[in-house]
Order: sequence, then structure tokens, then C-alpha cells
Amino acid sequence: MQKPGAREFELSDEEVAQEYDSGNGTVFLDRISWALSYLTNSGLAERPRRGVYKNTDKAQRFLNKSSEEIQQFVKDQMALRAAEQKAEQGVEDDRPELLPTSNQTPQELLNAAHESIRQSTYDQIIDTVLSKTPLEFEGLAARSNLTLNKPKCGKDSTVVFVLTL
Repeated sequence: MQKPGAREFELSDEEVAQEYDSGNGTVFLDRISWALSYLTNSGLAERPRRGVYKNTDKAQRFLNKSSEEIQQFVKDQMALRAAEQKAEQGVEDDRPELLPTSNQTPQELLNAAHESIRQSTYDQIIDTVLSKTPLEFEGLAARSNLTLNKPKCGKDSTVVFVLTL
């Protein structure tokens, strides 16, 4: 499936081999996997056995439709499926569904969310450290096993302290 798909979308070998920054596999195969999952869950494909996918009769009616129409149908079916699962479980939840609204896969959305959380945490730590008095900072550094290296002079004559964990 990888080679015919790459040919269909005119992807270079580099694009097919591109890996996530996390090292958790290639983007191309991940997107194929999620697409097959969405098609199967929306009733457009079935999986008679492992690694084998087959178009359903419903999918045959979509052969002449645009990709936008197919994507909208899949999104609608996934939302309907999620609502049915909530109803079966008796869950009343007003939170919006976490369905992809862009061309990102769920893995890419998770990676972006992780990076956002990491950056937010980093910003909070920096804000906290910078709000401390010199005495509080020394106590924080001592409790956190931080090493305050010899200060360096920056280009604009500011003194820069380098912290090492």
C-alpha cells in the first residue's frame, strides 16, 4: 500500500520516509493508518482480516464524490458514532469532541498538544524563577540541585548566569 499510495500522491522518497520528531514512526504510514481507521469506523471500508481492507457497498456510492464530500461524510459519521457511544454509556458531557478539524492526524495533534504544554510549563517555570528575590533564588537553586555557573557578559553588557540541572 505504501508504494502505490506514494505514487498516487506523487510523493518523493524523502516525503515517504519522513519521521516524526519524536521518532515514533513515519508520517506517511501513520496517516495511512488513521485514514483506514476513519474509513472503517465510518462504514466506507471493512477489514475482513488483518492487513486487508475492502470497500463497502456504501463506499461505492462515493467513488464519484469529491474528497471534501468524503471527508465531511467521515467527520459526520465519526461525530455520530461518538454521540452513540456516549448515549450507550449514559455519559452527558458538554465538552466538544476532539475530532481533527485540520489535515493533522491524531498523533500530530497529540504531539502539538504536548509541545504546547511543555512550552507553557517552561514559561511558568521561567516566570516563577524570575519573580524570586536573590535570596529566594539561591534557596531554589540549592533545593533543586541547580548549579549556577560563572557569569558571562552578554553582547549588550548584561550579565548572564547559566543554570545547569
